[in-house]
Amino acid sequence: MLSIRETISRIARSVRSVEANKYTKPVEHRVKGPSNGTYNRPKVVHKKDANADMKDLDKYTPLLSNFQSKIYRDFLSPLDIPNLKIFNDDLPEYNNVTARSNWKKKQNGRPINVFNNFLQDRVLFEKMMDFLINITPEHLKDTNLENTLSINHILQQEEVESNVNRFPGLYPKNSFTEIPPIPSPLTNQSFQEYIYILTHSNFYYRNSSSLVSGLVPDILLYTHKLTNEEFKPYRSVHTYNYLIKFFGFDKNQSSFARELLLVMNKDGHKPNIDTINHLLKLCQIHSHIRTNTNTYQVIMKYLKLCQSLNIDINLSTYNRIYDSINNIFLKESFLNRIQAVKLPVSKNLLIKILDDFLKTTKDSNEVIQFIETDLDHKSWHTDSKILNKVIYHRGLHVRNEQDVDNLWTFIVERGLQIDEFTLKVVLEALWKNSSVAIENSNKGFLMLAVYVNLMSKLSNIGPVDVSSGVRAYRFLIQGLVRESDKSPQLLSLVAFLVRGVIYEATQELNLPVEVTEYSNNNVSISENYKIIRRIVGEKLESLEAKIEYYNKENAKQGTGLAISHPKEILSESEASMWSNIKSSLLVGEKRLLSNANEEVDKIIHAATIEIPPEAISQYQQLQKRKYTYSRNRDRLYKLKEGYDNYTRRRMQERNIL
Repeated sequence: MLSIRETISRIARSVRSVEANKYTKPVEHRVKGPSNGTYNRPKVVHKKDANADMKDLDKYTPLLSNFQSKIYRDFLSPLDIPNLKIFNDDLPEYNNVTARSNWKKKQNGRPINVFNNFLQDRVLFEKMMDFLINITPEHLKDTNLENTLSINHILQQEEVESNVNRFPGLYPKNSFTEIPPIPSPLTNQSFQEYIYILTHSNFYYRNSSSLVSGLVPDILLYTHKLTNEEFKPYRSVHTYNYLIKFFGFDKNQSSFARELLLVMNKDGHKPNIDTINHLLKLCQIHSHIRTNTNTYQVIMKYLKLCQSLNIDINLSTYNRIYDSINNIFLKESFLNRIQAVKLPVSKNLLIKILDDFLKTTKDSNEVIQFIETDLDHKSWHTDSKILNKVIYHRGLHVRNEQDVDNLWTFIVERGLQIDEFTLKVVLEALWKNSSVAIENSNKGFLMLAVYVNLMSKLSNIGPVDVSSGVRAYRFLIQGLVRESDKSPQLLSLVAFLVRGVIYEATQELNLPVEVTEYSNNNVSISENYKIIRRIVGEKLESLEAKIEYYNKENAKQGTGLAISHPKEILSESEASMWSNIKSSLLVGEKRLLSNANEEVDKIIHAATIEIPPEAISQYQQLQKRKYTYSRNRDRLYKLKEGYDNYTRRRMQERNIL
């Protein structure tokens, strides 16, 4: 790794005086989440019983297989190109054996294997690099890297051009409310901005952004279907580019994303450099999954398309290609080649180079030295993006209680530009930290103490909006649940703390406390819990399984009080207890880790029933069957009603259209 570190340092030093203008996100004043009264009285939405006839489901089972492909076929059918791969059911069987073998080679990090992969890919990589440099516009090559004004002019011009069709402040990255309605009156600009919102925001409400069951993908296909004349005047190359990014990169549907080029062309729109860069972004995924094709061959295909369409590449093109290189020796070659042609290095690429440097050392002091010396970024502590990377690196490599205290002291120093992402990166780093000492020190409770103290510090700085760092709650709840995995007697305590965190997340994220009551008197789980469950994943499901088994056995044996399900809303007395626990975890002059362990010992209530692993797996299988039933029920409605009619009706029901 010494070679790549030296190369990274050399490249950084050559461009260290160059910094693109930073975009500073304005602080938005938000209304806090629901009060206790609102939280304890969920909004009720009344609906008819949505159960499908199981005989119908059995009857339509053959049609429900490969359902996503059928949706794409319906969307692509107006092209009238029957030989498209997606319409061909007689393609040769995919060679899974070779693809898996290729994937194992990519994932094997042994030095000899990494070097062998380098030798195997080097010829195609160098051919790709030769072509890339050859088609690079002359004004980007042979620049005077000593002329700061000239370099800054190029970088700023590139940034302005790349931001023309981006609207980063238009809508929150993570939304927990209903999908916004289609603008009225509709114009080319308002439609473009609307499609940008749908493709660049995560809509957690009713799982709306889900490819499998969400409404957002349906809206995108409905508005861009060639037979839909209503939206034809407003569709553009930009909206198609957003779809390529959404389906190709976000949803890993690269084949369909490429076919969108055909739809775009049929609709009268020609690709631009953003189209090419979005397609190149797919190669980042391609380089890490099971495939039978070489990533650099795929990149070459897109670069040749770019040349044939007379599209000039830009610095973002280089960023996308760098993202797709998963071999450290080839990254070194890439950096050497761009230095040789004196290509300006954007700040985005410098951040990616910093990410690679972070992997070469466990010493955070070396990271800081690299930033200050090689990147010549003396004021890095005021740049939240770089600061959070340093904090993440420190958190990932803490090894003992003293390291934890040093990390905390570092975070709370004056002048550090911490933000809502700091909360996420600290909890993620601790969750992923594999130190034996940290693992054995009630890490989940330490993470809770970090959360409480950091939220307190952030609130003292100004209004806190943690929606951008929503995954902080994922790592925190996963960390807490893992404590019950290690120590089953902690189940009761962990269950209460998780309910407390869900209560906290509901307030901080403004999650909708809403239940659906059906005509058969069945009531759904509250939407706020559904959202948290999807964010956290199977760890929360395993906690549910443990509690269900414990309560059943407890009822038989009469060994103690039942444990409340995580979905249960905190009562007023429980909310008060949660507040007291948070107050007790504020460190004051105490050491963070010691304080966390002391407070946990005070409130521990041992659960005495062992949970067999098969109880958890059976519960998870049952939940999977429920998900499958619900998904197939909705698909059956979609089949019976027709894709377009179904989407339009759902949009009208939810006041989107």
